[in-house]
Amino acid sequence: MKVLFRNRGGVIVEVDKLKRIPLFEDIEEGEFIVGDQTYRLNFREIAENEGNKDYFEKSEGLRLFQQLMEEEDISFEETGKNLEEIQFEFTDVTDLQFNQFQEIPQSVLSTQGLWVGNGIRKIKLNLEGLEGDISSAYFYKMDNREIEPLPMEIREEEINEEKIKVAILDTDKVGEILGENPTGNFYGFVELPKKRWKFLLPMVIKFLNPELAPGVWQRNESVAIDFGTSSTCVAVNRGKDLIPFTDHPKGDEDYENATALIIFNWEEVFKNWSGKKTSHFNRSREDVEANSVDYHKYHYNYSSYVKRQLKHNSEAKVIEAIITKIKLLPQHIENHPNDRLSFKPFDPFRSLVYLTDQVEEENDETLNPIALYGYLISRALNKQINNKIYTRYVLTMPVNFNERQKQRIQDSLEYGIKKGIPQVLRDKVEVKFKIEEPVALLGALKRIGKLKIPKGKKALPFAIFDFGGGTLDFAFGIYRKPARNKELQVLEKENRYSSIVEIFRTDGKNIGGETLIEALSYKIYRDNSQQMAQLNIPIKVPEGERPIPDFNQRLLVNTHLSHTNLQKLNEAISRPIFVTPKPKE
Repeated sequence: MKVLFRNRGGVIVEVDKLKRIPLFEDIEEGEFIVGDQTYRLNFREIAENEGNKDYFEKSEGLRLFQQLMEEEDISFEETGKNLEEIQFEFTDVTDLQFNQFQEIPQSVLSTQGLWVGNGIRKIKLNLEGLEGDISSAYFYKMDNREIEPLPMEIREEEINEEKIKVAILDTDKVGEILGENPTGNFYGFVELPKKRWKFLLPMVIKFLNPELAPGVWQRNESVAIDFGTSSTCVAVNRGKDLIPFTDHPKGDEDYENATALIIFNWEEVFKNWSGKKTSHFNRSREDVEANSVDYHKYHYNYSSYVKRQLKHNSEAKVIEAIITKIKLLPQHIENHPNDRLSFKPFDPFRSLVYLTDQVEEENDETLNPIALYGYLISRALNKQINNKIYTRYVLTMPVNFNERQKQRIQDSLEYGIKKGIPQVLRDKVEVKFKIEEPVALLGALKRIGKLKIPKGKKALPFAIFDFGGGTLDFAFGIYRKPARNKELQVLEKENRYSSIVEIFRTDGKNIGGETLIEALSYKIYRDNSQQMAQLNIPIKVPEGERPIPDFNQRLLVNTHLSHTNLQKLNEAISRPIFVTPKPKE
């Protein structure tokens, strides 16, 4: 037998040993359970009628409870703890820890809910006003149906320098219980034991099957990704809405996400990334400088954080942990099969980690950074709090990348994007190279009204030069009004074209902003080669540049130190010359 007390706020106390029953000022009712039968009783009324035999003849529940009182010698105890003082709140901190995105509040968890099949979620338990340790947390009911108790592991974790208690929630197991139901409300308790009783703090979370729940799966909406050498832009809603890699975008650069990663703790990243389920590792805070990061607490960062570290942090261990030129990796591997690119993480698990453009080659000393970056794009776009999941992705492509290079990028990004969404929708994901980069730029200009046919003219010739970080792509053509030819007119009218874009030619060159920056850095080194030789400073010879004649060739090597020195010159001197600073407002 057990007795449950429930107050107006929904907090429940379960009595294990029925010697004394605590009375609370605001208790309205209790549940007295005998086997499978539950009786609803007013325990304050029982206490007031303890000696009144007629009162206990009113119902079977009262008679059974009187019998229990006589057998167990139960008495009622007044307590000074008013349950209304107890504040129990819970929030989802998964995306806060993984990506420094906002916590998902309790109100959203109980109304909008969480997706099933989305791996581990971490629920922060705030037990302000309560003493003692949590003994367990579990779900026991879905909607009106009792279920086999689904336990959650209780852990103490540190997130952003704060030690908190979290319940580890496996949404894959929740999905097995939800089955083919689009949604379901799961009811559970967090148990906090006391000397003679325990608090059962109620937890209600709504769960959704993202494939079946209305409004979640954006099946007809395409995501446009401009995967660049220096930066990457992501847009939805036909280009109207740009996606930042931060919860608090402050300017354009928060939407122009640097295509770069920094790995602090490779052991944790690899351990999570190599599994089949949704990966979890910890993004460092924006206000923590990379050289002071504790890799036990923070595992990685990317985007504008890396851009800022490259600009202001010249410490060798920081630069060696950064991965740049991710987009050009397939091209480099094809052109230099014996030159394996690598990075050095902070942790001692692996002193050197190599880079590959194939997921199949990944292991504890090899990473596919394109796939990992695709995963970060997916997690930033398909945020749980937004409650929208996209499965169609269109990539822009450089004109001169060959089919193998395009396929490597497409396959790698698709792998990462799939891993960033719930299991049930992964087979629905499509990632395709569809538009050449200068043509995509042309479409963007038309979209925002910058491409217009002058008044009195029938057509506008155009030339697009897209000078990116790694390539120079261009397109020539004409922007005109619908044709007068009857056959063409019918076709154009059927498609309701108000104007026509004709592309005459596209082409590209393997030269970009990063190429010029490195060339300038190398020229600075070459012009000061005598001092460099005296100081024994090595440098990496950039792609397309020749070694310095009559110079110590042992200083022109491809090592981490030589790469670091080239990178330092890039950021300290060369890049500021090419990058025009924004005017002050």
